[in-house]
Amino acid sequence: MSSHAVRYVAHSVEQRVPPGHVGLARIELENTGTLTWEATSPRGDHVGVAVAWNGVVVANHVLPRGRVGPRETVTLRFALEAPLAPGVHRLRIELVQYQVARFEERGSPPLDLDVVVTSAPLDACAADWARAQAHDPWHYLPTRGIARAADGTSFPVFVERAQGCHMWDQSGRRYIDYTMGWGTVLLGYADPRIGAAISAATASGAVVAWPQRVELEVARMLAEDFSSPRVPEPMVCFGKNGSDACTFAVRMARVATGRRTVLFCGYHGWQDFWVEQVGFERTGVPAREPALIHRYGFHDRASFAALYERHRADLAAVMIEPSPWAGDGLGFEGDTDAAFLAEIAAAARAAGAVFILDEILTGYRYPGGSVQRAKRIAPDL
Repeated sequence: MSSHAVRYVAHSVEQRVPPGHVGLARIELENTGTLTWEATSPRGDHVGVAVAWNGVVVANHVLPRGRVGPRETVTLRFALEAPLAPGVHRLRIELVQYQVARFEERGSPPLDLDVVVTSAPLDACAADWARAQAHDPWHYLPTRGIARAADGTSFPVFVERAQGCHMWDQSGRRYIDYTMGWGTVLLGYADPRIGAAISAATASGAVVAWPQRVELEVARMLAEDFSSPRVPEPMVCFGKNGSDACTFAVRMARVATGRRTVLFCGYHGWQDFWVEQVGFERTGVPAREPALIHRYGFHDRASFAALYERHRADLAAVMIEPSPWAGDGLGFEGDTDAAFLAEIAAAARAAGAVFILDEILTGYRYPGGSVQRAKRIAPDL
């Protein structure tokens, strides 16, 4: 039996599509070799799926499960974009152990499919998508460019305008938007009160090098909302996004403690301190040896305790996103457990480290205004 072997059990690739069509492809794979497929690896020799059109690789996809052992199956779903030119195109889907070998080189052939791209006119959405991929492909897209499901249900790819809880796509279709600008639009889109305040601020020449009184007023209001018996007079630092805020907090913790290691749970932005744990091949951020940031599981006392005992001598901070989203980054879990928060906060302080609550998602959204207020947990940052 070969070490690198796969059986392509089933797929949902459409084999006749209009130009530039973006559809959802589903591929079921069976590991028929002896090698256990690892979705990530600090050495960069993980297993993934490469997608090519006419011999040119256009995408690499991570396996949706951490490990796939021999005789196990896994189903991968991804957005597949068809070429623009009409005609017959060869689609190749193959497994690769990066930095080691393509499975084809070890005797396991790829999945090759002929896909017909029709001569139908390019619709407005597909044309805009093609331009975006050519010049500005860095959007974070809820629909991954997929405009229509197999059953005909439409999804927005580009949005023309939004008002309140609704938004309209290029074709004038109206949708109820549950993304809320990724959680930032608490009062709905184009709220007239917000518009008037922004207009007044712009007219005042607000972007100057000196501070203005409104900044001091907002800082005072934030300090009042997030004071606690532990920190009765908190200080405020403004950032332009959650990544800035989390990076500031970790830098402050490292400076204050003179230590380097951070234990975390959740998503804390895309700056280097956090993404280095994802791996160089996916982020371009060099890995450290030894690593300075380690993930523990949401409500997982055993994983936290193991990491805590291993790193407490160099522990700068214990950080958590107290949100159900923090469970594994892929779905939701139950509400945050106040006892768990209290335990890890006490552990951090017993080691001389800083306890950080990342309330980018829960601040002013959680019942009572914040997790720290509702659960009576006072963070250091």
